[in-house]
Amino acid sequence: MKPAIIALSAAGIKQAEMLRQIYGQADIFVPPRLATEAQSESGSLQPFKNDFFTEVAGIFRVYREIIFISAVAVAVRAIAPCLVSKAEDPAVVVVDEKGQFAISLLSGHLGGANELTGMIASCFGAIEVITTATDGRGLPAFDDLARKWGWTIENLPDLKKISAALLEGLEIVLYSQQPFNLPLEGNIYRTTQIEELSRVQNGAILISNRTDHLSVPTGTPQITLRPRNVAAGLGCRRGISADEIIEAVRSAFFYAGLALESLNCLASGEFKADEVGLIEAARYFDVPFKIFKGAEIQAAMGESFSSAFVEEQVGVGAVAEPCAVLGSGGGEIVLPVRRGGGITVSLAEGELF
Repeated sequence: MKPAIIALSAAGIKQAEMLRQIYGQADIFVPPRLATEAQSESGSLQPFKNDFFTEVAGIFRVYREIIFISAVAVAVRAIAPCLVSKAEDPAVVVVDEKGQFAISLLSGHLGGANELTGMIASCFGAIEVITTATDGRGLPAFDDLARKWGWTIENLPDLKKISAALLEGLEIVLYSQQPFNLPLEGNIYRTTQIEELSRVQNGAILISNRTDHLSVPTGTPQITLRPRNVAAGLGCRRGISADEIIEAVRSAFFYAGLALESLNCLASGEFKADEVGLIEAARYFDVPFKIFKGAEIQAAMGESFSSAFVEEQVGVGAVAEPCAVLGSGGGEIVLPVRRGGGITVSLAEGELF
């Protein structure tokens, strides 16, 4: 992900150039009077095409990481009209012209500004300034964890209430389908037993790829984290459309009672590597299209998967189920192969992390 760096002085441009060298690439935006090739040592500068505030608004809409080399007040006034929500705003970090301080200004957790601030501070030998309360106390920030793992969050507004309870030392219940063994500070009760959700009083973190309703006492703050640990193994006849594949995957998740947000890949055999419908469907879901060789599929194929007809057609006895297992990293089948409309689809569930 390429960041945008906004530098407002010659000294700021020098800091921006250093950052670009560290990143390998970055777009540096500067006032027109500073934008000459002679002033850029490692790449071109992009002069503002509009006034400063209009330019920043355009950058804010396009980039997911924005670094100001400026005073904090300048950055605050520039981004204030652009703010949308915690779920949508990009990471914004401010660095002073001397590179003495790196300040996480906006979207510290979900946007990754706190992590970006740490990277910049390390590069410059600067003082890292992070003011989010959970970080200051060493408590978990579940929006930050979700960002790092690529998980989605449902009911995000309740996260503020859960974080407040943690800061007060109150118990939060963390339910997960599989054991959650990562170290977490704070008063967190962990369980894999649905019935133990009855003990929830102050808030609940629910880690699940299931669409089943998890009963938490009415009015209690709760968020659901959707792990991306379900692979869809697919086979199809030649020329099948992306729309048909998309509908088949949606239908499979619905039938299995799984949240589509937990899809982590579409998977098939090497004989389908050029299948346009599969490629476009993976692009639609914004997940990788994983291709496995015949030998890999054969090795992952249990006897119950095998079909003489399929083997005659593509050289292996099955496609959807073994590819689902491979795509999930060796997980368990949660939906055996479903056939219809020239498409076979199976789902396998891997580890949480």
